[in-house]
Amino acid sequence: VYGSGHPRYEATWRWMPPGDMQHFIELNLRQLQEDDAPFTNPLTVEIVTREGTQRVTIKPTSKNFSTRIPVVHQPTAVRIDPDDFVLKEITIRQQP
Repeated sequence: VYGSGHPRYEATWRWMPPGDMQHFIELNLRQLQEDDAPFTNPLTVEIVTREGTQRVTIKPTSKNFSTRIPVVHQPTAVRIDPDDFVLKEITIRQQP
């Protein structure tokens, strides 16, 4: 247990088309709960592509957390905590 209550997440992600050599998604995770302290529990991120799925673990360090995750193929979906290990509320949307 990392704190009282539960996190309320608002996540957005976008595919960053190939640049020089690497493809990645940019993931932004905001915590909306009233408490000032962020939940810093590790979260599994599942990236779904036509070729399969990839899982990585992130560890948010603040209530407004951003990261870039390298991927090989363009994602069709991104899921956070797909196995529901964390008691949470979450909305996820893709940015254009």
